Amino acid sequence: MSQKDRPVCVVTGGARGIGEAIVRRFREEGSDVALLDVDEARGRALAKQVDAHFVRCDVGEPGDWDAAVRELREHFGRLDVLVNNAGVLQMETIERTTADDYLRSFRTNELGTFLGIRAVVAPMREAGGGAIVNLSTIHALRGVAGAFMAPYGATKAAVISLTESAALELGRFGIRVYCVTPSWLNTEMSTRTPLPPELTESLRNRGGAVGAGNPWRAQLEPSEVADAVWFLANDEAAVYNGTNLVMDRGGTVGSYPNLPPPERN
Repeated sequence: MSQKDRPVCVVTGGARGIGEAIVRRFREEGSDVALLDVDEARGRALAKQVDAHFVRCDVGEPGDWDAAVRELREHFGRLDVLVNNAGVLQMETIERTTADDYLRSFRTNELGTFLGIRAVVAPMREAGGGAIVNLSTIHALRGVAGAFMAPYGATKAAVISLTESAALELGRFGIRVYCVTPSWLNTEMSTRTPLPPELTESLRNRGGAVGAGNPWRAQLEPSEVADAVWFLANDEAAVYNGTNLVMDRGGTVGSYPNLPPPERN
């Protein structure tokens, strides 16, 4: 983040889950924060609670981005950090996934990220630079049989590619672009998404908590993702421009044997 006294951070999908954790972390660090969301009731309530600025924004709608950036520039005077966190999740078999279902995932997860990046280029150029952090998922890195998240993984894989292209193109303006790719988290989005019967059976047969297939046998927490986003948003992380930071406690680096825990002395 820039060395200005009160840097301005914009978080999409900031009303709950990972977005809420990011909003809270940046406010704790003294940043001015704008949270963008389509859930006005929860967004305004959180903004009031942490003294942030709420703007209703459908990230897949170009006009909403234009209006949001215009309002934020008038309110704060500049934009230093954008966190593209907003996303939608559908868990269903490919056979039962309609074209509209797929396009809904694409509209929010990929197009919404692209529109966010595009919208902040001008104000960040004027400010002499900034940082953009996009959110992906480990399901973008490899297919997972029995997870039934093909549209989610595919659209989030596009986010990783978009991050790399944007990092190369925008670096000349002092704008750094990163991606954070976490494993499964028990957020409201994941726990309240309807499951197809095939996934229910898959989870029953797999055993153990989802996202805990790593040496620590522990799921990721939203606050840990917020920590990573905060780190990347700072100027000290400039050397990592274009990086995709995978956060899964080592779960995807290779096959992990189901070894017993070590004995404690």
